Amino acid sequence: VDLAIVTTLPEAPGLEARAIAQEEFLAVASPGYLRRQGTPRTASELAAHRFIAFDPDLAMLAQWWRSTFGSREPLPGRVVCHITNLDEMQALAEAGGGITVLPDYLVKPAVVAGRLVALAPESGRRSLRRPRGTLWLAWRRAGALRWWRLPMAWSCSPAHPCSALEAISSSSTTAWAST
Repeated sequence: VDLAIVTTLPEAPGLEARAIAQEEFLAVASPGYLRRQGTPRTASELAAHRFIAFDPDLAMLAQWWRSTFGSREPLPGRVVCHITNLDEMQALAEAGGGITVLPDYLVKPAVVAGRLVALAPESGRRSLRRPRGTLWLAWRRAGALRWWRLPMAWSCSPAHPCSALEAISSSSTTAWAST
């Protein structure tokens, strides 16, 4: 693969990367799940709930949890499944399978439509840090494509994570991969 959008900064030799967007994480659950299990307000109440996580490292969940409650609060232990597909995580949450943490741009339509509820627990922290992740555009240095040297006048926003991707994808037939 010549070019990839990744969520962790690649450390492999011969790769270069540039941050292209920020994503904010939200903890969400279905209204039905919250009616049955209760709406958690504190870290201890939240930790007693079922969680749907991306991977065993709890990547998005851990980042949201630590940003919300601090590093001293233990991560929740009731992770009922790991699914490495964000759409499937959202579908499970909408079906009432538990609480999940996903990028805001992905879950916003479901929150607006009432299929998911964004959770805002009381953290007791006065941190200004928001639970965010960085999206990176990574490429092989040796195989750098000529079009890549175009000026970086791209616009990224929470509403439209990166219009640069449209410009790139319309000007190239490079294989795309995401992790």
